[in-house]
Parts: sequence; structure tokens; C-alpha cells
Amino acid sequence: MWQTYLQSLAGGALIGLAAALFLLLDGRIAGVSGIISGSLRAFSQTSLQNWAFVAGLVLGPILYLLLFGHWPALRIEASLWVLALAGLLVGFWRAAWLGLHQRPRRLRPSPSFAEIDRRCCDFPRRRRRHCRPDEFFRGPMSGLPKILVGLASGAIFGFGLSISGMLDPARVRGFLDVGGHFDPSLAFVLAGAVAVSAVGYLLSRRLPRPLLGGEFQIPSRKTIDRRLVLGAAIFGVGWGMSGLCPGPAIASLALGLVPTLVFSAMMLAGILIYDNWKGAPRPEPSRQDANAQI
Repeated sequence: MWQTYLQSLAGGALIGLAAALFLLLDGRIAGVSGIISGSLRAFSQTSLQNWAFVAGLVLGPILYLLLFGHWPALRIEASLWVLALAGLLVGFWRAAWLGLHQRPRRLRPSPSFAEIDRRCCDFPRRRRRHCRPDEFFRGPMSGLPKILVGLASGAIFGFGLSISGMLDPARVRGFLDVGGHFDPSLAFVLAGAVAVSAVGYLLSRRLPRPLLGGEFQIPSRKTIDRRLVLGAAIFGVGWGMSGLCPGPAIASLALGLVPTLVFSAMMLAGILIYDNWKGAPRPEPSRQDANAQI
């Protein structure tokens, strides 16, 4: 029993390490749902970093297989219909949750920079065939370090999920089953993740900017409003129905199981449905995106 809890704690620490590295080097919060949502809205250097993080998530369980000789445990009890509905709710929640915006935390005045020409970057309204890949890598491969950071952070994150057992929906639902067969493993994961990521956050407060340049993008609003409460409730329903949330769902795609594929596909559909319905605002370009166009 305690071995399981120690593995959960160690996995949580790896998740916190991934979040700390992503913040200190890239300046952003390693929120998986936000990264996925941002990668679908604009084709830019930042979206390439997002896709690198997602690829790293899928790589995490593969690293687990190479080290331990077997895949992480994964027990899916919900039917495909339940998983499809749950994925739609989780995706819709992320798109609707606009109460906490991530805006640059500017510690020093910084000069303005050129606006990106978005004629080829407006997805899905315009076709990607008008984009030129070299537009994102002008200069001495300026965006490559952050892409590699995204890949490494995602891999550490996915490996931590595998070590901690959080790829297993049955274990997550056990944590939510307070009145039944309660499984406290998730609490140890949270403890390890918060402890390590808090160190990274405190270090970031001492830095004027991320180590790879740009600006820190920390949520600027801290109020609890109706949209936040409603979005959290929608997410909770989907999470409780399936035992899956964006990070474990994407990482578990490495196992090639149909149920997680269905959940992930419907989660992406939920994001796109809300964006097309409400016309969600697209993220502001980062300094690296603008410099890539100069």
C-alpha cells in the first residue's frame, strides 16, 4: 500500500518538475487543456511549442514501457457512449472557461514589437496551405529551444502521470468515491506536484523574464465568478463520469486504446464547438512569434 503511495508522490513530483521547467524556461503555465486549446486556435511558433508539449505527453508512457518493460495500468470501466459525452463536457468546459486569462506579467517596461501577419495563421477559417513553414524559423532557429523545452516538459509530465498511476481512470474514480472504496493516491500526487511546482513558481518571481526570453504569462484574474464555478461543475461531471482529464487522456493515447481515443476526440470536438459557437478570442502573439516575422 505504502509503495503505491510513494509512487504516487514520486509521479506527482515529476509532474511538478515539468510544470516548473515549463514556467522558468518558457514562461507559461503547464495547463494541458490550455495548451491543447491554444494549439487548435492559431498556427504559429507558439502552437508548434504546444504541439511539442502534446507529443511529449504521448512519449511519457513510452518511456515508462522502455524502463519497466510493461505499459502503465489502465482500467476503463465506462462505456464508449459515456466516454464520448464526458470528453465533450471536459472539452466544452475548457473552451468556456475564460474567467482566468493568462496575460504577460511585465516586470520591466518593454518595447513594442511588430504585429504578426495572420493571413496564413487563422485556423480554421483559412486554409493552412497558404502558410510558409520558414516564416516561423527566420533567424538562427530562434524558436527551436522552446519547442525542445515543450517536448521535454511534456515527456516528463507524461512519465510522471505513468509513474503515479494517474493514467488509470479507475484509480481517479476511486479518489472521488469518498463514501465507497476510497483511494487516496491522487492526494499524494497532488502533494508532490504542488511542492515541486511551488519552488519553480517562487523562483520565477525572482526572474525578470523566462530563461529563454519572452515574458511570464501568469493568470491575471483571481476572482471566483459564475463562469468559473459553472465551468468547474461541467468539468467535474465529465471527470467523474470517465475518470479522465486532458493530461492522462492525451498521454494514454500511446497505448492505442479505443476508449481513450474516443474521449480525446470528443474533448477536441468540445473545444472546437465552443470556439465556433462563441467565436472565442485568439491568443495574442508572443515576442518570439513576432520576431519570426521580422
